[in-house]
Amino acid sequence: MNKNLYFAELALVLLVIAPQVFSFDCNRLNPELQEACTEIEGSGIEGKDLLIANLAYDSNYRPDHVFAYEWNTGTYFNSTPENVAFTDKTFIKEAWMKIMAVMPSVQYNHTLLVPKTSQVLVGFHYSLVLPEDYVSGGHPENSEGDCKRTYSLMEESSQNRIYADNFLHDTGKLGIINLDRDSTVQSRFSISAKVEVEHYKWVRYCATSGEKGCVRYAYRCTYSSTETVTDGVELADSLEVKLYSNNATASLTAVNSYNGNVKAEINFTDSALFDFGNSEYTFRKYYYDVVPKYPPYHILTLRANEADEEKTTNLHKGEDYVIVSNPETCMVSFWDYFNEGQKPCSTEFESVDLEVRTDKLKYKQGDKIIVSILPDVEVTVTYGDSSLVTSGGAEFVAVASFNKIKASYGDITAEKVVFVSGGNSLLVLWNVAIFTAVIFFVFTVVKRTWKWNT
Repeated sequence: MNKNLYFAELALVLLVIAPQVFSFDCNRLNPELQEACTEIEGSGIEGKDLLIANLAYDSNYRPDHVFAYEWNTGTYFNSTPENVAFTDKTFIKEAWMKIMAVMPSVQYNHTLLVPKTSQVLVGFHYSLVLPEDYVSGGHPENSEGDCKRTYSLMEESSQNRIYADNFLHDTGKLGIINLDRDSTVQSRFSISAKVEVEHYKWVRYCATSGEKGCVRYAYRCTYSSTETVTDGVELADSLEVKLYSNNATASLTAVNSYNGNVKAEINFTDSALFDFGNSEYTFRKYYYDVVPKYPPYHILTLRANEADEEKTTNLHKGEDYVIVSNPETCMVSFWDYFNEGQKPCSTEFESVDLEVRTDKLKYKQGDKIIVSILPDVEVTVTYGDSSLVTSGGAEFVAVASFNKIKASYGDITAEKVVFVSGGNSLLVLWNVAIFTAVIFFVFTVVKRTWKWNT
């Protein structure tokens, strides 16, 4: 898919759905992209964050997990993300927590796929706010019976625990999980605080004494008691993930060669590139983009979109084979959501004079047929409903209804015909009876005809 075409289609979709606009920090992009980012930000189009995120992400046919990881882990969390609730307590304010991303991961058809080992990024933040100390302006002024009240933070702690199916895997903002099945990833963020509150009360005392006792009283603000107040918050979030257990592979096998033209069978499970130096064949199973989430942070999740695109350069592509003219080299690359590999391949093909031999020509039903293949190369041998890959030879059980043994080496085939007797005995007897009846009938007709003529 052409990237410019992708952006044009994406822009049209965004204009229709008109999501809420959230400012994107263009300074996080490479310098050469910042001007384009600023232009998009200044435009009137909706969904600018999605456009800008995919402007930054340019690995369209291979999943770039490093890009997503570096972007996401470079984020500092403070204010509450859009559509994420926060909690207020006595001293703990605007406390929030959210599982922001599992990395690496790929979103496909609304399912989040992950490998066996991944990292969970959790965003969380809170503020600890102590009330202002209170001091009365003078008697009898007070607050809740106190002429003075002071607050001191004695203890503060927070911890985030990361679980999978209620089993603790790690702690902190970025934790490792190891999975062996589809799981529920969980995060539990706990905050606690202990505050010491000193209370002061008005206490009357004698300010002036006379012969008959105290003639004037006054009040002083005197320490009364200390109270310890604890505050705590427990926040939880979860995310369903599906374990991706497939493994990308690809292979090439030369099956014929003529005047520098090589015919080769190709097999691959996902995306693959077969490079012959002067020609190549590429199959792209998916087109990748990124989905920004949780503004204003715009955490990125890779998304796979069906592509099934083929690209050929200077070669012929059949259903499951390619024909290459004078290949200079042979290298195969393959990749899927999380795996990739590269290995050399061979376009060398040595033509052989293939021959199938058997230990005898005539067999009875149930006999063992011993097959020899010349020369000693790996071939596919087929007899009746049985087929196997072997070199040198094979063995089959004789079946009356099958009389042909076939060996295949690439496009080269060889056959051997044998005779198998003793199938269904009733059928054989029936056939003999029919044959006898036919002979007798013919004999009778001929005899009567001869008599009539004489």
